Amino acid sequence: MALVTLLPALVGLHWLDDTRNIQQRLERPEKPTVVAKGGVGTLAGTRWLFVRRTVAKAPLNPDPDVAEVRMVVAIRPLTPAGAKAVTSYGMTYRLRDAEGRFWSATALPSSPPRAGATALLTVRGVLPRAKAGTVTLEVRPSATSQPKGPLPSLRFAS
Repeated sequence: MALVTLLPALVGLHWLDDTRNIQQRLERPEKPTVVAKGGVGTLAGTRWLFVRRTVAKAPLNPDPDVAEVRMVVAIRPLTPAGAKAVTSYGMTYRLRDAEGRFWSATALPSSPPRAGATALLTVRGVLPRAKAGTVTLEVRPSATSQPKGPLPSLRFAS
């Protein structure tokens, strides 16, 4: 009888422990910095300034309810490591709506970023046209580049 009573409790404790480990290791908390309109944010040794947003028909998608959002950001790497982080797999870009939904985005610099030089970075994402004018851009370093603590990020106010 004791074994029948303790077995569910042990399984439940094991499940809670696994859940806590997953949240700590895979779902790290974020520490976002909201960059006000016209403001400059600093992340991973680079200064970021939101320049403009354009909305166009999504290429290769005939659905009129789908749009491509292009957000242009001026970047100024402060160090060579910052320049490398912007263009390599060091950064992830995503678009976020007010309800907390995310869409992935890709970035393409206008020229190879260099430390101390300003370059434009175009971030593109495809999402529902109804959300295109209200989503915010989020920039995050990869979790491997920030091994401990909350993951820093920039959120640009729209």
